[in-house]
Amino acid sequence: LTDHTTSLSITSTSVQVYVCAKMRAKIVSEVNANIQLLKEAPLKCINTLAKICRVISLANLHMCFPSPKYWRQNSGVVVNIGPSAYVDIYL
Repeated sequence: LTDHTTSLSITSTSVQVYVCAKMRAKIVSEVNANIQLLKEAPLKCINTLAKICRVISLANLHMCFPSPKYWRQNSGVVVNIGPSAYVDIYL
């Protein structure tokens, strides 16, 4: 019978090298994907913050101005409404 221990160890080593190479390639691709996500993160944060600020600004303006009913009245009399405390600070 032929001794196959040397051929088995060579095959086993080549399989291990193959598996390690595949695992390394997978890790490299995951690291590259994470680097790309980190590069995109500031822009995503800025866009999200901008949306939140727009909503808050619109809400503040909505609270400062009179109701739509006030703007729809057709009287010839101009009613002088003083600015709200919020708007007065900036005037």
